[in-house]
Amino acid sequence: MNTITVHEKTCEHPTQNPSTPNPPEPQNSRNTQNAQNARNAQGAQNTQKPVIQIRDLFFAYTKEQKNVLNGINVQIHDGESIAIVGPNGAGKSTLAKHLIGILLAQSGSVLIDGVEVTSRNLQCIRDMVGLVFQDPNDQLFCPTVKDEIEFGLINMKLPRQEIQSRIAESAIIMNIRHLLQRPAHHLSGGEKKRVAIAAILAMHPKIMIMDEPTANLDPHNEKVLIDLINSLPCTKIIISHDLPILFQICQRVLIVVKGKILKDCSMKEFMLDHNLILDHGLDFRFKCKCCKAIHPERFQQV
Repeated sequence: MNTITVHEKTCEHPTQNPSTPNPPEPQNSRNTQNAQNARNAQGAQNTQKPVIQIRDLFFAYTKEQKNVLNGINVQIHDGESIAIVGPNGAGKSTLAKHLIGILLAQSGSVLIDGVEVTSRNLQCIRDMVGLVFQDPNDQLFCPTVKDEIEFGLINMKLPRQEIQSRIAESAIIMNIRHLLQRPAHHLSGGEKKRVAIAAILAMHPKIMIMDEPTANLDPHNEKVLIDLINSLPCTKIIISHDLPILFQICQRVLIVVKGKILKDCSMKEFMLDHNLILDHGLDFRFKCKCCKAIHPERFQQV
């Protein structure tokens, strides 16, 4: 498998905007403490500057609606693999969109590698952060697959030879070389997903966010993607309800409920807490029934 390197970008660090409104009463600091405990439980407390730092983040889509995000506080360090889980409508995708500047904080702040996510820093932030949408139709818009992968690289102002090299590299990794000249809107759902991932991979992001990355993939390409994600040297954030997939990729879990981080823990702690899994819509035992039918001997009580 080809090796993906992390793209480094030097950004201007802006001063804080003095017109930013005072935030509402911040969320209880136990979430921050939980994050520290999770890292300690993994046996390696990270003292480096966080690559993602979110402070008292609040957001509502309209003034009439309740807050979708209700005081998010979290730090994520370079190279971590994070699962974000929770029920539908909890604010998981809204949170992800703040990390790449699709949505901007109404109160609080989001810093990527020390750079605040603001309207004047969007290009810099998007050079460092890649987001694969849950629905690839929200991401793909160019005439051909090759154009889709090329689009972000052109915006990064890379040399032409480097652009062609990265297109070839990501197409090989995602097994879409035969699709490069085809219109993306003519592809199947699984093919579109692979194209969307290839477009982000080509940019060599420092942080990669994937919203339900294995949706619409057949088992072979699902395994290929899991192996690929595990091989990436960058920070990875996976939003999914598919616990067996998350277990193979992530070491840390953020449970988001009603716009708040209800718990920040290690994957091991999460998997061993039966109530956590059942209470947050992640009971996957029904998926084991077919395995039991094929290999009943492996499910016998010892």
